[in-house]
Amino acid sequence: MKRLMYIAILSSVAVFAFSPAALTAQAKKETAVVEFFDKIEVTKTLLEKGKYVFEHDDERMARGEPCMYVYSYVDGKAANLLVSFHCQPVERKLATSTVTSEELTKEPGVFRLREVQFAGTTKGHIVP
Repeated sequence: MKRLMYIAILSSVAVFAFSPAALTAQAKKETAVVEFFDKIEVTKTLLEKGKYVFEHDDERMARGEPCMYVYSYVDGKAANLLVSFHCQPVERKLATSTVTSEELTKEPGVFRLREVQFAGTTKGHIVP
């Protein structure tokens, strides 16, 4: 009888762990408002200095779609989609605030975005 109960418990755990509802609960969106103080190139799109909304969507990533979206920031919220791309996830130390990594370009005063890491996460998102 104990064996039958043990098997029933394991089966119910396995069904929950691999159910679509469980997978959806694990997928998430991360968003952050990022302010740039110089012009920044994001996958060949040039952004002026200012604030932008970055969003990463795990569900889109799982479907093979572009998973990182950059929106203009207007009146305290995301407005127009400016650029989207497939990022390359990489493990990092826990970030206490949103972190961006940029590099110089050949053009004076223009930087290239290399990576974004959202506050409270250990996953960085490398820009192609």
